[in-house]
Amino acid sequence: MSGTQGTAPKRGFRLQEFAAHSTKVNCAYFGRKFSGVLVTGGEDRKINMWAVGKPHALLSLSGHQSAVESVMFDREEESVLAGAAGGTVKMWDLEQARVTRTFTGHRANCLCLDYHPFGQFFGSGSLDTNFKVWDVRQKVCVHTYKGHSRGVTQVKFSPDGKWVVSGDQEGLLRIWDLTAGKLLHEFKNHTNAITKVRFHPNEYFLASSSADRTVKFWDLDTFSNVETAGPEATAVRAIEFTPNGEAMFSATQDCLKVWTWEPVIMHDYVDMGWSKLTDVCLRDDKLMGVTLNQSFVGIWVADLSRVSPFDRGEISLSSAPETSVFMKENTAPNDQDRSSGRRKRDQPTTAATMAAEEEEPVVVSQQLIDSLRIGARVAEPEPAAVSKASVGTAMGDSFFHAGLLADARPSAEQARDRPDPPASVPPLSAIPSGGETDALSPGSAPVGLDFDSFASRGPIPPAEDPSRERRDHANDRRVCQELLQKHEVMRDILSGRLEKAKAVKECFEKQRCLRRTVDYLVRMNDPSVLVDLCLPLLRAREHLKLDAACEMVPALCGLLGENMDVSGRERWVCHALEALSRVNDLFAETIAAVCSARQASGIDLHFEEKREYCERAKSGMLGLRPRLSALKASADAKVAARSLELDGQLDVYL
Repeated sequence: MSGTQGTAPKRGFRLQEFAAHSTKVNCAYFGRKFSGVLVTGGEDRKINMWAVGKPHALLSLSGHQSAVESVMFDREEESVLAGAAGGTVKMWDLEQARVTRTFTGHRANCLCLDYHPFGQFFGSGSLDTNFKVWDVRQKVCVHTYKGHSRGVTQVKFSPDGKWVVSGDQEGLLRIWDLTAGKLLHEFKNHTNAITKVRFHPNEYFLASSSADRTVKFWDLDTFSNVETAGPEATAVRAIEFTPNGEAMFSATQDCLKVWTWEPVIMHDYVDMGWSKLTDVCLRDDKLMGVTLNQSFVGIWVADLSRVSPFDRGEISLSSAPETSVFMKENTAPNDQDRSSGRRKRDQPTTAATMAAEEEEPVVVSQQLIDSLRIGARVAEPEPAAVSKASVGTAMGDSFFHAGLLADARPSAEQARDRPDPPASVPPLSAIPSGGETDALSPGSAPVGLDFDSFASRGPIPPAEDPSRERRDHANDRRVCQELLQKHEVMRDILSGRLEKAKAVKECFEKQRCLRRTVDYLVRMNDPSVLVDLCLPLLRAREHLKLDAACEMVPALCGLLGENMDVSGRERWVCHALEALSRVNDLFAETIAAVCSARQASGIDLHFEEKREYCERAKSGMLGLRPRLSALKASADAKVAARSLELDGQLDVYL
């Protein structure tokens, strides 16, 4: 008997995949108003906007000085916020295709953003361990919130805008009451980085997902962990409540799950295979997800009309009720029902809440407090004069605009805002090395810095020159002031590099995985830190594997690009050449063999992944050959010798 049998449509599928940037894509975000547009940011320092289902960009925006690490639409999808690796946040007007606001103050990568529900404020979290609330109209930081010991990966305002929650790379969640100006509680139950946090749309309830492979549900009346879903097989990358709050979705790198809680029940499982998921949103009866893979972006769709319990009508996907408990409280004119945020007056006071209330209040602007209390937009204030020092300077951008810092001494208030240094930091030598002197060893000049630009341009007169001894007192004072100002610039740059090196070291000690550490280092997009640490990391022989070495190759090749001026940076170039030679010494034959091998029958995902990063490494190495021809003729003997050595090693790839 023969015949055909129809195949049921898949519940989850990839709608499209396209090249979104010329280099690696770092972030993507769906517009929530219509769920039909997408914004992406990449290592090419561009922001691109797309219509879902279309392969060509609607708009491309350039203007950042470093890689774009985070992006977000406003509520009306009229503007985009973008945070960069240098710490700068820019606001782009999509109609005019130009920057309308620039916010500087973070000293490291801006990892996350969130708009306040009322629109005139937003929050940003950074690798510098702080998160900040900004006033869009006055273009200033309202306040810097401290307390995290690792980079802040998530910032989220509550639906009424009175609370804000932040999560970090260590798994710590901190909840702040903006109107009362105090820390409400800390949740320390997660054991790895926070990937997403979401407030329930109409209850005092919070959900958080983490790289520890769990989703936790928090009761915000009692500040307790009421339920935990998981652990999953892989990290939970995204979560989202349904509009009415009756169910929640969680997404790992290979599946989508539907949950209800109290008790936790998993209703359905949809095989997605979307891997590096970065954002999800609901559109009618569909859930859309966006994934990142090098320079490519993928759009995935889950058909919820065929997913339990929505297919049986047990739970609706309709919008949230018109008034939630958040909004009811927010619109009450003289709400005194809760003594601190949402805690009921008749609720027993716990030791945790007493400790939180005894903390020193956070100072926020009266304008922000008033706008939060009335739950409406406030009138635009008169612009206030703000000094350069009060706004701060992004540490990454200081490499490009160091001259602007010469007359900007930090104020006393700024000094208080700086995080206290850790009590004890183990030496960088904790990363295993082969005994050679690394780039950060005492006594060696920091790699990649042009000290001549901070020194006097004129020749040094002889000590016996009588004119030197007859200089007037005013000239002495002027020279000293110039040197001190340049000292401040140099100190800020070196301090920033040291903090980034410490962050890489902490990543290595926590993960004990060199590939993740290398990926973290490359994502910093700071060439000077890459040069400082490339050799110590490559000497970690007991941890070094093929994947980590190949991950570093494209970044090292970028240091030797055609636009790189060797003059004054000979040590920089030598370190990059030495690191590439070390990779070839250890793995050249393996890389060549993997690239030329034929895959056996069937699908071997591990082999495909290995061949992909080996092909990238091989392509980067061979692409250096024209550049190496020029470097071999360099006047610097070490650069010429290293270039000749590396050029000979590349023959194995031919």
